[in-house]
Amino acid sequence: MPGNPLKIQQSHLFRLTQRRYILIPALLGSMFGVVGHSQAYQDIRIDDRAPAGPIVATVNNVAVPLLGDSTNDFIHFVYQAENNTPSPLSLSLSKDLLDPLTFALSDRLLVTLTLGSSSVDVRFDSRLPVLLGKGQNDQGAVVENGLFQPMFSYDWGTAAGTFFAASEPHPPIPEPATTWLMLSGLAGIAGIASRRRGRA
Repeated sequence: MPGNPLKIQQSHLFRLTQRRYILIPALLGSMFGVVGHSQAYQDIRIDDRAPAGPIVATVNNVAVPLLGDSTNDFIHFVYQAENNTPSPLSLSLSKDLLDPLTFALSDRLLVTLTLGSSSVDVRFDSRLPVLLGKGQNDQGAVVENGLFQPMFSYDWGTAAGTFFAASEPHPPIPEPATTWLMLSGLAGIAGIASRRRGRA
């Protein structure tokens, strides 16, 4: 459609407006090294590997203060884009982390940009079930591996950055049917054993 500000190309490179705004999904990891060479670059990391929390967030290796609605398994913070460069549009993006055993939804990252503002709003939710909704631009999912993984990047004007997230895989939760079968089997084994003792 002519004039559509959002054009999704086969290369998975998201070009938004004609004002040099580029979003790069994590699939293009090889391009992360070139993002921000001519701009100020920010490295945003979210670490959710502690089994009982808390979740830790840093921007360029400096811990960021969390907002009051943050908990051990949900964090919310706001930071300023480098050089206080305002965003050229309003946009929210999300990306999920999946459990490596069940491929069930485990964590979600949601980033919100506001037209004309240099503030970047970041929320990361590891509550199960995940309560945080998806962004208007869903960037897909990656499987947890316990290491920092690139989620997505931004690049506009004199500001650029990449979001990374690391999460410890959650232990699988047995399905009710599986649990019932296991308990039934154990009960059967116990019954057979008691019968044999009675005969003896």
